[in-house]
Order: sequence, then structure tokens, then C-alpha cells
Amino acid sequence: MNTSVGGPCSIRAWPISTRRPFALARRPLKGCVSLIKPRMLAAIVALFLGSTAAAAPAGKLWSLLLSREYSLGLAAALCLVAGSNALNNYLDRDIDSLMGRTRRRALPSAMLSEVEALTFSLALIATSLTLIGFVASELLWAALLGLASYIALYTLIFKRRTGLNVVAATPAVAAPILAGWVVGRGFLDASGLAVAALSMTWGLAHFWSLTMIFREDYRRAGVPTLPGWLGVDRASKLIVSVSIATASLSYVPAILGDYGLLYVVGASALNTVLLALSLSLAFKPISGRRAWRLYKFTAPYILLLLLVAALDAHA
Repeated sequence: MNTSVGGPCSIRAWPISTRRPFALARRPLKGCVSLIKPRMLAAIVALFLGSTAAAAPAGKLWSLLLSREYSLGLAAALCLVAGSNALNNYLDRDIDSLMGRTRRRALPSAMLSEVEALTFSLALIATSLTLIGFVASELLWAALLGLASYIALYTLIFKRRTGLNVVAATPAVAAPILAGWVVGRGFLDASGLAVAALSMTWGLAHFWSLTMIFREDYRRAGVPTLPGWLGVDRASKLIVSVSIATASLSYVPAILGDYGLLYVVGASALNTVLLALSLSLAFKPISGRRAWRLYKFTAPYILLLLLVAALDAHA
């Protein structure tokens, strides 16, 4: 005997009505995750961890990493980078909606309202700065350097004005390296400055190779890029130049006596690939595939270099 009421349509409607509240609840959560750019967040925090490991004296690394103060500092770094990424997404919401690469982000796809996004980003930044003030006030300068570079100089001032806009963001790339080095070694020395400078030239090679791939996407959104400003031929030659600078700077810590043979061999292997891919792009700058290969290799380059440095220091 059929006991259903309203026929089969009412039976099929039942799971839809029960799942709908959960689907609506998941949308803001998904939006918040999208807003903080998880892959970029992981990469920047990994730079902080890698720099600490590369700088820490032998025998003291694990006690440092497992300390309460370091855990709180790491939480502050997570909040700061997440909040900065979210605020960048809020400020760039108009151009993100025009680019194929970014139109599925939280604000263009209406996962969150603008008020929710702004509140979320400012709350994360405020939490981070409060934590840093209580736990590691000596590193407040690094946090402010990252914020000033990424949000003020890059996002608000230079991103929409010049093809050299990425240069304004390079201090933000160096900030986690500088902070991690100070935490690991206890002070900032010549090797730490060299690695920070290396991170800035590396950042240029990495992000400029991305603009070589998506230069038309950026052009449609009205964002100037290096290849759009100089042309692909000259832009590719400049990428070779910053790749050479990156490779050269990688040997400075070894010359200063901080690392030995293991580091030199590892750095040389990474630099060989970096220079080969950069030169390959320069020979055929219109090739999106060659630019993509360089972009994908440069992504882990500096993390691998810090890993080799840490292995050399603590092996």
C-alpha cells in the first residue's frame, strides 16, 4: 500500500529541503577560504618556517619550533598573511571580476558580501598585530613592512599604474624571510639580508613569468604588466637578468661561511634549472608553455633552497 502523500514529486523534494540550509551555510565558509588564498598563505608561512630552520643554530631548532612562543608567533603569521590576502581580494574585487583567472574568487562569485569580506580581513589583521605585540613585539616591523608593501604600495598605489608594479610587492616577499631569520638566529646578519634580497629577485622572476602567461587577461582588466609595458622580448630578457641575480645571491651565505658543500651542490642544481628555463623563455618569449614551466619551477625554488640550507646546517 502506497502511504506517500502528494505523489512522487513530494518525495523527491524532501532531500532538497533538508540539504539547502547546509548548502547555504557552506557558502560563506567556502568564501572565507577562497578569500585568504590558501596556496599563497601556505607558501608565505612556509618561507617563515624555512627561514627559521635555515638560520637556527645546530641543536636548537626543535626546541625553538616546539616552544609556546613560536607557536603563537606562527599563529600570528597565519592571521597576518590570511588577512592581507583577504584585504587584497576586497580591494581588487572590481578587476577580479574582469579576469578569467580570478572571476571565481569569493567576491566576484558572490560567496560573501563586501562588508563580510572587509570585516573578516580586518579582524584577521587586528588579531595578528595584537598577537605579535604581546608575543614578539621585536618583529612588529616585519609585519608592518609586509602590510605596507603588499597592501599600500602594491595593491593601492602601483598595481594599476605601472608595469613595474610587482617590484612594490617584493618587500612583502622578504618580510617572512627576515622575521624567520631573526627568530632562528636571534639577530639579522649579512646572510639573512642576502637571503631576503634573493627572495625579492626570485619574486620578480616568479611573478613576471606569470604575467607573460596571462598578459592578455591583465590587459583586459586594465592592469599594466611588464610584457605589456616593455614587450615580451625585453620582458623575457629582464626575467633572465633577475634569475641571474637570484642565482648569484644564493651563494652569498656559503661565501660567508654559513653553509657548506651540501648547500652549494643543492643551490647549483636549482640554479642550473632556473637559468635554463629563463634562457629558454628568452629564446622564444611568446611561448606560453615555456613561461608556464618557468612559473611552475620558480614556485618551489626558494623553499627548496631553504630546505637545502636547513639540511646543511643541521645534518
